[in-house]
Amino acid sequence: MEPLDPPPAPAVLEIGPRPSLRSWLSDLWEYRAVLSALARRDLRSRYRKAVLGVGWAVLQPLVQVGVFTLIFRGVARVDTPVPYPVFVLASLLPFNLFQQIVSQGTPSFANLHAVVSKVYFPRVFTVMAASASPLVNGAVTAGILAGLLAGFRVAVPASALLAIPLLLCMVLLSVGAAAMLAALNARFRDVQHVLPVALQVLLYVSPVLYPMDRLPEAGRMLASVNPVTGLVDGFRSCLLGTEPHSWGLVGAGAALSIALFAAGLLVFDRTQAALVDEM
Repeated sequence: MEPLDPPPAPAVLEIGPRPSLRSWLSDLWEYRAVLSALARRDLRSRYRKAVLGVGWAVLQPLVQVGVFTLIFRGVARVDTPVPYPVFVLASLLPFNLFQQIVSQGTPSFANLHAVVSKVYFPRVFTVMAASASPLVNGAVTAGILAGLLAGFRVAVPASALLAIPLLLCMVLLSVGAAAMLAALNARFRDVQHVLPVALQVLLYVSPVLYPMDRLPEAGRMLASVNPVTGLVDGFRSCLLGTEPHSWGLVGAGAALSIALFAAGLLVFDRTQAALVDEM
């Protein structure tokens, strides 16, 4: 009687850093359906039990415009090259996108621990999927902004087309920052509690609600090291046909957004395996 062949060894799926950028990108493409499912889940969870649903995406920017117009135009008498409601919403559109992607992406990895510890997919998808509802909110805000431009009869120049790649740079910057913070937050949950305060402070110290020239010299120097400043100023200037404080600052913001996006994904990819075990 011939001896039986030993059964084949079960296939083992190794979860860890990919050996190359090409294979990592291939992994992202292979599991793209998971990203889509996570994004849909994020959208449903944001508006599922809200009475107004997506209506909150309309109400929030309108309230912001009303409050900031009252404070900065009515009380502080801030002068702007276009009507203040148009100026501030053109600034808030990219800033709110940054604020929401970072604030929702930072806790996303830790919040989905039960899923990531049992099912394999690129973990950075947890951060990317958290961008779904901010992108929807941004699209709604863009519609409101178009209405304000028409209502105040503000001419939209050809340079408005350049606002699109700058908005894309803001998305890259936001996802990169969120990926870094998500890795940090998985170990230190204090991050997600400090973050809302930090983002609120960033709103007021950055030239989002007022032109850059309203800041003192020291304030302008401090704002210049913040990549959000250049992207917001550049987006607003391209859309409204005004002159930014510095085109060099806009270019630096765009370059830093790409660098931070790559760095954020790299940091997250290098640490995610250990973080899954620690959580």
